[in-house]
Amino acid sequence: MSPASNAIPFGSAAMPRPRRTLWHHLSGHPGLLVGSALVGFVVLLGVLAPVLATHPPQQVGMQSRFLPPQPGHWLGTDHLGRDIWSRIVYGGQLSLFVGVFVATAGCAAGTALGLIGGYSKRYGEITMRIIDGLMAFPGVVLGLALIAVLGARLSNVVFALSVVYAPRIARVMHAVVLELKEREYTTAATALGATGTRVLARHVLPNAVGPLTVEFSFSFAAAVVSEASLSFLGVGLPPGTPSWGVVLSEGRNYMLRAPWITLLPGLAIFLTVMGLNLLGDSMRDFLDPRLSGAGQMRRE
Repeated sequence: MSPASNAIPFGSAAMPRPRRTLWHHLSGHPGLLVGSALVGFVVLLGVLAPVLATHPPQQVGMQSRFLPPQPGHWLGTDHLGRDIWSRIVYGGQLSLFVGVFVATAGCAAGTALGLIGGYSKRYGEITMRIIDGLMAFPGVVLGLALIAVLGARLSNVVFALSVVYAPRIARVMHAVVLELKEREYTTAATALGATGTRVLARHVLPNAVGPLTVEFSFSFAAAVVSEASLSFLGVGLPPGTPSWGVVLSEGRNYMLRAPWITLLPGLAIFLTVMGLNLLGDSMRDFLDPRLSGAGQMRRE
């Protein structure tokens, strides 16, 4: 048999496959691309709000009340003649601020509580029972109670929503810690004399980045909806604030006369939350090797 007959045919299964590029990974997760585009668009609107706004968001013009979308007022005006486009882009700033701070504070507090609950034998059971008690309250009800005590201010809304979503992140982190602390590398590190703090910092937290990233995106989306809900009910941000929930609340009495007042901020909330949920769901599949592998097998 000649040496040429032993050669591996081109394109056979034995040929080494080229390394998959980042674009190939992203193309397998269209939700990640769509979610990133929607979230990036909202972030861009919020950051460039002073440039994109055509009028000050609080500027009143009684002679321009209930104007439909037209040149000069791209999305129309409300019952006080305020420009809806300007209020929506500035409302995006507030929604991004609330979402980022609530998700960050909730992840920080939830991670700490989850680590204690999952790794500490002395305080873990007490911590998780407190978490269960907080989770027994519906999120909106707990937020209403806290804001009723603290007052309707932006800082109080952020604090109340952080308290609402921290227990949910703590419960997820608790499950992650219970799984990771039984792995061989954590058991080996403990057997070699590593302290609990070192094991958590070197072996548990780095492997929990994926679930925390996903929970951050979901908490971000939930915070945007909750802030709008509280403001719509009149217990969130003060009236007149250019917030999506406040604009919805102020326009609900004029839905038949001027439907654009409520439809457009509602659409902004819908697109933002859909983008964040698509991003979080796709990141979960992208970061979890088991889900990514299953999806790849289905595609093949």
